This record gives sequence, C-alpha cells and structure tokens, in this order.
Amino acid sequence: MNKVYLNGSFVNEDEAVVPVGDRGFLYGDGLFETMRAYGGRVFRIANHLKRLKSSAGVFHIPLREPTDELAGIVHELLEMNGLTDAYVRLTLTRGIHGGNLWLDTGESITLLVNTREYHGYPEELYVRGMKLMVSDAIRHSRSVIGRHKTLNYLENLLARDAARTTGFDEAVFLDETGCVTECATANVFFVRAGEVCTPSAELNLLPGITRGVVMELARWSGRKVLERKWRLREFEQADEVFLTNSLMEVMPVCELAGVEIGSGEPGEVTRELAAEYRRTVTEECGETT
Repeated sequence: MNKVYLNGSFVNEDEAVVPVGDRGFLYGDGLFETMRAYGGRVFRIANHLKRLKSSAGVFHIPLREPTDELAGIVHELLEMNGLTDAYVRLTLTRGIHGGNLWLDTGESITLLVNTREYHGYPEELYVRGMKLMVSDAIRHSRSVIGRHKTLNYLENLLARDAARTTGFDEAVFLDETGCVTECATANVFFVRAGEVCTPSAELNLLPGITRGVVMELARWSGRKVLERKWRLREFEQADEVFLTNSLMEVMPVCELAGVEIGSGEPGEVTRELAAEYRRTVTEECGETT
C-alpha cells in the first residue's frame, strides 16, 4: 500500500483524511510544489522548498518546518514507497476554516506529501515538438497570485483543456499588453541567432526551478541569455522555441498559434540544453533511467 505524509505522520494513502472544513478544499487557500525524483533523490529540492517557504510567507501561511526537515520527509517517503524515478507533490493549506475569512486563523496548517511512479511525457513529443495555442485568458500583470504555485489552478486547467480539445498540446498566456508570460504548466523560451530568450521574471509568471537551471546552463555554455518583455511575433519568428518544467525537463516546440517554428523540428540549442540538463541531473542525483 502506497503511503503519504500527512500532518506529522506517514499513513496509508487510502486512510489519509483531510477535514471537509480545510480551507484548501473550501477556497483553494494553499500552495503546492511539484518535483521530480531521479534514483530516489529529488532534483534541486532545496530550490523548490525555498520557493514554497517564500510563497507561504507572502500569503501568511505559517510553514514553520525547516527546509532540511521537509526534504528529509520527502526522501523518507520515497524510500518507504520503494520509488526511484518519481513524481513528488507537496501540498500546503492554511488548515481548518475557523468561521471567518481572515488569513490569521490561529489553526494548524495542513501539510501533505504524496509520491507516485513517474512515467513521463510521450517520447513522440520530444521527437516532433509540442504545438502551442494562445489562451483567450489574460495573465494580468497586477495579479497577486501569478508568481506563486497556488491551489487556485483552474485557469491553467481550462487553458490546457482548451488546447487539448482543439488539437494543441499546451497553451500560452499573454498579459494585458500582449506580451508573452508563460504556458499553463511550463515556462517558455525562444532561441534567436544562438541567444536564449525568455520572458522576464518581472512579469506575472512563475519563476520555475527548471527555468532557472536552464538559464544557468545556457550562460555556463557561453550563450547570451536575455530576459525581457517579448511579443508573440518574436516567438513566432524565432529559430527555436522550447518549454521547461520539472517533469518534462526541456520540451521542444514545433508550432505556435498555427505558425511553424524554424525548421519545424527540435533545434540544435534545444537539444543541447536538454542534454546538459540531463547531465546535470545525473551529476546531482546519480544515474537516471
């Protein structure tokens, strides 16, 4: 029986209970982190937990456990479940609804960690590249939640579903000025004359952990990395476009809003960065499958 960690205890998954009055369930009042384990070790777990702690501070959710303690819980759970290559999710909520909507409830938080075997994206997508549509939803620059992984995830799910039902693989969000921000579940980059370009973190986007690693690797290899505001046409006219997140790693894009990107096949820089990313994972986590 697969186990989860819930509020201080490791319990069987089918026995784990979150109260019906939990504010995460009632109001989406919470945060989460999605991570990937290789060989039983989570890649860049410290970065993920630092981001979670930072967001908890912004939203006044009292996550008091030290990051090293949280990391220990995650790795103990992976070992308990006999998992090596795994999907790991940590969910944090404000806890039980106390009868009012103040943020300072005085109640204990809910902390849940669950894991499962990771099966990956279809290999076909890495060979041909993803097709992206532009979402009708606007990622407004003054939203207070866009830079955080909150449980208010319905807009992202709607965008992904709209993409799937219209023959695309992912959806891109623009802000109110028409600048590209991010995709529903990934950060987005383009390559122009060998330069690696991505929307600025000053925009209302999630500062992805994999995004940061890829920028680090690109700079290490001598490539210029540009962060600024970019229009959709700059992505459409790029030599290459690719996406990043912790599960997919580096994913090539072959088409954006019906426009073929570059040659229509995964580009050289995308392939190089994907290989460098995997080498970095192997160095930090050991052999991977």
